[in-house]
Amino acid sequence: MAKAVAQNLQDSGWKISIILRTGSIRAKDATNLGFSVHQMENFHWSNLSTPLFFLFPDHEHKSFLEKYGGQLPKDTLLLYAHGFSHTAFDFAKKYPEFHHSLFALKAIAHEVRQNYLSQKLLMAAVDIPTVPPETVTEMAQWLDSMALACGISLPLIKSSFKEECLADLFTEQSILCYFIPYLSEKIFTVMQKKGISSEIAFVESFYEMKLIVDALMEVGPKKFFSLISPNALMGSEWARKFYQNEISLNKMNEHWKELTNTNLADEFTVQKYRSEKQHNEDYWKDNPLQLAFEKWKERK
Repeated sequence: MAKAVAQNLQDSGWKISIILRTGSIRAKDATNLGFSVHQMENFHWSNLSTPLFFLFPDHEHKSFLEKYGGQLPKDTLLLYAHGFSHTAFDFAKKYPEFHHSLFALKAIAHEVRQNYLSQKLLMAAVDIPTVPPETVTEMAQWLDSMALACGISLPLIKSSFKEECLADLFTEQSILCYFIPYLSEKIFTVMQKKGISSEIAFVESFYEMKLIVDALMEVGPKKFFSLISPNALMGSEWARKFYQNEISLNKMNEHWKELTNTNLADEFTVQKYRSEKQHNEDYWKDNPLQLAFEKWKERK
């Protein structure tokens, strides 16, 4: 995400400085792209005179502010790409000397760059920081100008750190990131066990998923069911009989309740992230769906 945002802003005429840890493997790439690159450990934080955009993992924001927060000038504007760290660690209360603003781009890094280059729609959610009343309009205008420079369409979606954090964790970062890959895998596995070739099973369970999502985004759910074939329409109703009780509103309400009653700082830790990351790497390493995907990529 950091590279895409920085490139978009730079291409729009903004002067961008990249601050990286000493020894970062990204330093050479950033320099080659024409950015002014600095080492975090040697940077003169007290001389900072521009907003600081946190485009590194959320769980590292706390340790950064603990280490360097005392060196930052009062009233520094801190921008966050997600609402998580600000919500989980209560930064507004711990660091009232800074202005905290949400600037959450609703896209993955690849889309942030590609949509900018192709001038396609990008969206972002913002929370205007607490500033003196006479500067609220100025701050809103500055966020709008930054959005346009990033390739984001206006108006920006008005939100709050907590709202964006909970909505993100409930949908994209949990339900969608679970159901999409693992549902595809379950469909693929059943078809293989029933004698369907891995190539056909992959196309039907994985490749066509993108085509369906693209169509939904193009025409919306109402027209989607008029767009698909008669067999697909009848098949979707047939499937609903089997699965509508498996994916229930009650289950989702339980999920939401647990999420909102959870101490996010305790639940989403570096240690758990590393453990889950390793688990997923091991799980998908020789997974039949992953192998079918790699074979498909070779054909492309």
